[in-house]
Amino acid sequence: NIGEQLSSVGGTIDQFIQFNGLIDTTVTANSDQISAYQKRIAETESRLGDRESQLNGRFARLEALIGNLQSQQSSLSSILGGLQ
Repeated sequence: NIGEQLSSVGGTIDQFIQFNGLIDTTVTANSDQISAYQKRIAETESRLGDRESQLNGRFARLEALIGNLQSQQSSLSSILGGLQ
C-alpha cells in the first residue's frame, strides 16, 4: 500500500531530521570531538613551545661553553708556543 510506504518513509526521515534526531546527535558528537582535538592540539603546541624554549636555552649555554673552551685553547696555545 502506497500510504503505508509513504508513512514508513516519513517515519524514517523523521528519525533523521527531528529535534535531537540522528543528524543533530551526529553533528553534536562531531562538534564535541573537534573541540576535544582542538584542545589537545593547543596543549601539545604549548608543550612544544616550552620544550623549544628549553632547547634554545641549552643551545645558548653550550655555545657559550664552546666559546670559553676556544678561548682557553688559544691561551694555552700561546703559553705553549712561548715555551718552545
